[in-house]
Amino acid sequence: MAFGELLRRLQHERTLLTVSRGKVGGDDLEGFVRGVSDELVLIESVIDLRQDGFSLIELDDVTFLGWGSDRFRAWEEILAPIEPAVPELDLSDWRAAVTSLGSSGMILSFGRERASEHRFQTCQSFESTYDVLVGKWIAPDGTENSSFAIQIEDITRIDFGSDFEEARRRIRALR
Repeated sequence: MAFGELLRRLQHERTLLTVSRGKVGGDDLEGFVRGVSDELVLIESVIDLRQDGFSLIELDDVTFLGWGSDRFRAWEEILAPIEPAVPELDLSDWRAAVTSLGSSGMILSFGRERASEHRFQTCQSFESTYDVLVGKWIAPDGTENSSFAIQIEDITRIDFGSDFEEARRRIRALR
């Protein structure tokens, strides 16, 4: 059974799981699968028994799935019935996902874990062409104080709606 098939089944069953991406060396993710395509997987992140945004990752980077522990089963009873608002997102490939997130107004963190030790760039507004995403980096103080460009093919993860992005949004609102 391929990981995509298994992830679709676990999504349907509302199973809390751990997702490891050994091919990029990124952090493990814990959460519920909210969408699967032939290219991408949308994970609703769960941290300490609470929803913490979403992570979009490449299906081909997934190397391990774990589920069914006592802790996860207890958390599933509480969290599985809760249906968070999942943004409409085209999961066909990175370009489509970036385009569909572009008009959302959300603060996004773009991961490039294969390409750089400076793994994430956070922005609210960006432009994209077929190959490149250009954005204004949001510093911890909420200012847009520099610009960056990422090759879309180098993206390994997009995070949004987490406490990290929410904190940057709140700081920006105070300015």
